[in-house]
Amino acid sequence: MSTKSEMSGLLKIAGEKKGLLIAASIFSVLSSLLQIAPFVAVYKIVEELLRNAQSPADIDRELVVYWGVVAFLALVGALLALYVGLMCSPFAQPEQGLITALVGPSGSGKSTVTRLIARFWDVQQEAEGWRVN
Repeated sequence: MSTKSEMSGLLKIAGEKKGLLIAASIFSVLSSLLQIAPFVAVYKIVEELLRNAQSPADIDRELVVYWGVVAFLALVGALLALYVGLMCSPFAQPEQGLITALVGPSGSGKSTVTRLIARFWDVQQEAEGWRVN
């Protein structure tokens, strides 16, 4: 299969599933925005701790707990938005016969995904790679 025909196949899928592609993009942006909140929360916590470094008894514990909860919930929300965005992607739902590549940096979960695929679907090794049935 040539690169040109592979690209036209991807563009065809993207065109047919435009709504899913838009939803995936929205969730991806939401995930990115939610990833900013923990940095703000940590800043607020450190600010409170430094302000009262001389007398730790004066630290506003409710404020520290509040920002800790904000940081935790923002991270959970960011991960959920990222997951939903990935699952909405038309490329996360490949059609039969479509060649799919898992590309990413070391530690990004490529091997984990392949192990999960092998657990949920029948997988056969072939000359050109692996086939998921």
